[in-house]
Amino acid sequence: MARVAGGHADGDTNLAGVALREASAETGIADLRVAVPAIDLDVHLVVPPGEEPHLHLDLRFLVVAPAGARVEGNEESLALRWVDESGLDLLDPPVDTSTRRLLVRGLAVASVLLDADIARSVLNEDPGLHVARRNDDGSVVIELP
Repeated sequence: MARVAGGHADGDTNLAGVALREASAETGIADLRVAVPAIDLDVHLVVPPGEEPHLHLDLRFLVVAPAGARVEGNEESLALRWVDESGLDLLDPPVDTSTRRLLVRGLAVASVLLDADIARSVLNEDPGLHVARRNDDGSVVIELP
């Protein structure tokens, strides 16, 4: 799982599309896929210079990278890398509570997708949107066609 990429919708009502656009731009990874519906909503107070304090809503989606994807990053994202849940405590700066909640939830959703895919394959049904597997180390890989 990469550190959280994000951006502003700026009037675009296709929020899953915004998530995909921002994740692609900030990670440099081509062929990302976004899972819908969103998996988290974070509400927090922001105090921008020259503006009144106001609530900021972060609608968060699980974005899945193709197998073997390498994080490139850009000028906004200088220290991207893949981490698993145990690696969260080693990040500097530390991961805040909201981001930890998002990453743990993302892993849980990915695990549900994996379990659903395994069930469909056992029943010999079309796997649909994704093929998922669990690596020997317990990490989850989800590949979307």
